[in-house]
Amino acid sequence: MTHAGTRSLLSWACARALDPTRSWISCDGDEDLAGALPVWSKHYGHGVPTLPTSAKPQMVGESGGTYYAEPKLMAAFNGDRAYASYAGRAEALAIDVYQNIVQMARPRLAWYSASELAWFGIEHLPLGWRDTSRLPDGRDGVFPALPYVEGQPGMQVERIPPYVSTINPGWDPALPLYRPTAMFTAMQAALDPAGPRPCTWDHRTATSAAVVTAPAPTITRVAFAGAPQGVLARRLRTLGVPLSADGSAPLMVVDGASAATDPTLAARVAATLRAGGTVLLAVGAGVDAAAAALLPPGVTVVERRASQLVAEPGAPLAAGCTVASLAFYNLEDDPQVIKRVVDGPGLEFALRPADTDWSLFVRHSEASKCAAMLLYEAMRKPRGGALASIASGGGRLVLVSLDPALRAPPVAALWTCLLGNCGIALQPLAQTWLVSAAATPGAAAATWRFTTSAPGVAWAGEHFDDGTWPRAKAGFGTPVPGVTPATPWTGTDIWLRRDFDVVAPVDEATVVAYWDEEGEVWINGTKVMDLPGFTTAYRTLPLNDHARAAFHLGRNVIAVHCRNLAGGQFIDLGIVTGTTTGGAAHAHDLLLDGPLGE
Repeated sequence: MTHAGTRSLLSWACARALDPTRSWISCDGDEDLAGALPVWSKHYGHGVPTLPTSAKPQMVGESGGTYYAEPKLMAAFNGDRAYASYAGRAEALAIDVYQNIVQMARPRLAWYSASELAWFGIEHLPLGWRDTSRLPDGRDGVFPALPYVEGQPGMQVERIPPYVSTINPGWDPALPLYRPTAMFTAMQAALDPAGPRPCTWDHRTATSAAVVTAPAPTITRVAFAGAPQGVLARRLRTLGVPLSADGSAPLMVVDGASAATDPTLAARVAATLRAGGTVLLAVGAGVDAAAAALLPPGVTVVERRASQLVAEPGAPLAAGCTVASLAFYNLEDDPQVIKRVVDGPGLEFALRPADTDWSLFVRHSEASKCAAMLLYEAMRKPRGGALASIASGGGRLVLVSLDPALRAPPVAALWTCLLGNCGIALQPLAQTWLVSAAATPGAAAATWRFTTSAPGVAWAGEHFDDGTWPRAKAGFGTPVPGVTPATPWTGTDIWLRRDFDVVAPVDEATVVAYWDEEGEVWINGTKVMDLPGFTTAYRTLPLNDHARAAFHLGRNVIAVHCRNLAGGQFIDLGIVTGTTTGGAAHAHDLLLDGPLGE
């Protein structure tokens, strides 16, 4: 039994000694402490659980996904609505809690509590804040009339800011005492003393919008204007776009951030449109003067960040986009898939930024996440879209503001979809393993030189002499979930080095790694990545521009350091060029991610 279980048993014995008449003694969420307690108790996440058979009174002290369940999880209850807004997710919580009460609590339990009704079942209120054109500041909130007196004991409230409370006991006369969400209303219906009442949220409605199908792409040559080694050009090449810097083509891509590098830009664009072609102006990385001159009259590009996009129903340019595929709130490095929008007369929008931002909620503490969501949704935001088109000069001008610097697989998938909808036949993606991992399909695990003795400060350099280090195959460590090491490593630290060849410029590269626990990676003496914490599966980690610049043609050296702090230990790592798919979730955190398996 754990120390916590031992302490719980002692507390139970103390309670029994102090009050021998007490029949109900439970340990919140820890079942019955291996049969020791007279009451069986458990906590559950979302969904109706299967309770064990027990002759003891049973209680569920917490039930539901209130504090952790992201829209992807709650969509099983109400489909796309779970992504749409804070209220939409609350409707999914409502369906879940109704089903738990009707199917589990009423027929089986002696005691039941939904998770955090007072925090998620009623809304946080904008106390004293009305100007939604700006964030709240020290001017906003509720200010009690009595002045603060230094040295006077007791609580003296000087200011109650907006969104810090779900209850308004007369502080702000313009607001109600509380504002119920769908979860609150569903609980009322399910707990009616006369029996469960029908309500809007008494059943699942997991429906999704119809997805438009795009015609097969036919364009096999795409003209390009802009910096040939710029972020956008490199991104498009790794996605399989058949770029050509000269000549004519039925579709032309213009890098809005570097359009001025092409002195013939205006003539090339006019010729493409005159021939009935399409010009795709990418403004996600910025708009220089030459690109601004291509915008139709009245069309502007303004700042607007968003971690989720919304497709216009039936828009051909958004064909194949689902609500889930347009949600990027879980991207660890940068969930803001756009930093700008386009707006103006005559534009036909295909994608717009969502009015909500789940990156403010997911994996944030309960103290801030609800208020942040409601505040964001209440704020006035610039109008515009992330993808739009307009007839121009006999052809069509397409404007897209996706950030080309984001390399995460979900963003690559969206680019692939949109480019295909523009008619571009993408070439097969070529991936080259510069260093193979033990898990690389069809390849032998790489051989590394390694040491478990501190090698000195210059050990990661390109010209460091590692000739005395032993050689062995990856991975290194002890057995961990899903993998068995090829080479034992049981000490605290391990340092790894190996050579590899680069025969073509590296437009895009990804580290594929499994580590337990802290790690660091260098390329040719330049530190390119930290590997914090630990993983329980291989992860794909795109290298940024700083890291990409460390590669050069010819012989290169990768160096890796990994440290074990406790428990199992393992390190294996590979590098692949080209766009990758997949990836793995962050390390699980009970307080942020909910119960395991949910």
